[in-house]
Amino acid sequence: MTLPAPGDKYCREFIFGWGMRKIVAMAALASALVSSAALAEAPTVTQCTQAYEVLDHLKHKAQGLEFQAAQEHRNGSDWYGLGNYAANFRAIDFDKRAQALADRFPDKFDAFTSITGQAIGSVKVVENMILEGPGLRLDALMAPEKIFSHQRGWFADAHACDVEFNLSPVLGAAPDTKALMDMVKAQIDRENKQKEDHLANLSDFQCTVRFGVAAQLSPANSPAQAAMAERYNAGLAKTMPSFGDMPPDRIKERLQGEAQDVATHLQSKSMTPQDLVDEVHACERRFGMSVSDLRVQN
Repeated sequence: MTLPAPGDKYCREFIFGWGMRKIVAMAALASALVSSAALAEAPTVTQCTQAYEVLDHLKHKAQGLEFQAAQEHRNGSDWYGLGNYAANFRAIDFDKRAQALADRFPDKFDAFTSITGQAIGSVKVVENMILEGPGLRLDALMAPEKIFSHQRGWFADAHACDVEFNLSPVLGAAPDTKALMDMVKAQIDRENKQKEDHLANLSDFQCTVRFGVAAQLSPANSPAQAAMAERYNAGLAKTMPSFGDMPPDRIKERLQGEAQDVATHLQSKSMTPQDLVDEVHACERRFGMSVSDLRVQN
């Protein structure tokens, strides 16, 4: 049985590196970078401006993706990656900070090193790091060594630069890998508990409507639709006494209203098809029915 799913300010193309990052040269641009090896030595001005430009592009890229997610009623904050865990990340204008350093130390820049070149260079760097935010949960559970492996060095560099050049507010130090793993696992546990509580607290009325919605979304005249319709009728028989002397038109209105509420959540993507399937299965168990093989069609 299957259930169909319901229906920058920048242009940057140059890679710079710091520490062990790969250095790629492009026409008319080059960057001579000195290893900061865990910042054993004080960061240079150009190393700092490069770090600021990378984080500036990361933030603007994340803002665009967050806006897109908001249009679909989804939370897009994961795109900020380590920016979600480093204090003052969203408050700092990193491009302005880079330009301020360049104005203070103009002798550190020439035809081969410039803020513009560094800004262009952040594109590829951010391409490598942008997926690390949404991938945090999987990495925390399966591959801890990958947790923000591209982002961590740049955040550490920018933090050290703020301290070195006495810039305020200082970008906060990012939590270590273990702390992030613990936070992610704790959040997953909280969400699982919330979902378990939600499923356990579905009423007979809500369950009946879920069966009806699943029947409507199943292929017409299919065994899947017949099975869900059977469950819907069984749910109605169970819930009718709770309506008492309510007029039939009022009962129909309540059923349709709840069904429309579910459909609205599905259309806005605040509820996923898998959420509906999980609710149907929980309701089947609640009513003592055999659990169907209802699933989301890929």
